[in-house]
Amino acid sequence: GGSDALAKFLDDRLVYPESGNDSCRVGNMQVQLLIEGDGDVRILDLTDYSDLGFDFWYAAIDACIATHGKWTAAEFQSRKVPSAMDISLSFTPTAAGCKTVVSNYEKATQAAQEGAQLFTDGQQDAGIAKMDEALALFPNDGNFLLMRGQAYLDMNRFGEACSDLSRARRIGLINWYDSILPLVCAQAAMGNQQQPAAEDKN
Repeated sequence: GGSDALAKFLDDRLVYPESGNDSCRVGNMQVQLLIEGDGDVRILDLTDYSDLGFDFWYAAIDACIATHGKWTAAEFQSRKVPSAMDISLSFTPTAAGCKTVVSNYEKATQAAQEGAQLFTDGQQDAGIAKMDEALALFPNDGNFLLMRGQAYLDMNRFGEACSDLSRARRIGLINWYDSILPLVCAQAAMGNQQQPAAEDKN
C-alpha cells in the first residue's frame, strides 16, 4: 500500500495513446477522485494541463477507475466515509523519434521546479527567469503558465499574471482563478491606463 504502491500501479496501468506518438504529445494531467466508503471510485474532475485531448483523457480515466476496490476507505467516528484524492499522471511518448521532445520536457519541468523553489526562497527575479526557460521550451503548458502566473500575481505584476492565467485557462479549461481573474485583468487594464503617454520630442 501507500503512495509508492499507488504510483507504481498507475504507471503500470497507464497506456500512452498510440495517436500521440505522431506529434510527440507530452504533458501532465491531474485527476480528482472520490473514494466512496465501499471502495468505489468516481471521477470528480480532470485537468488537462497540456491540451493532450480525448484519447489521453480516456487513458487517464481508465487507469484511475482501475483502482476500484484497492482503496482503504477513510473513517470518521467508526463509519466509512467518502474522501477525495488528487492523482497526477504523466504522459510520455514512446516513439523513438520523440526522444528530443521528451528530453526537452524533462529540462523544462526541472527548470520550472527550480524556478518555483527560487521564488519561494525570495529570489523572485531568478525564479521567474527559470520559469521563462520552461515556457520557452513549452509555451502552451498550462502547468508552467499557472506557476509563472501565480508568481506574477504575488509580485503584483497584474498584466503578466492576467496573460499567463488567461492562457492557462484557455488551454486546460482550468477554472481555479475564475473568481479573481476578472479583477486581476481589470487591475492590469487600470495600470496601463495610468501609465503616462510617451513624450513627443519633435
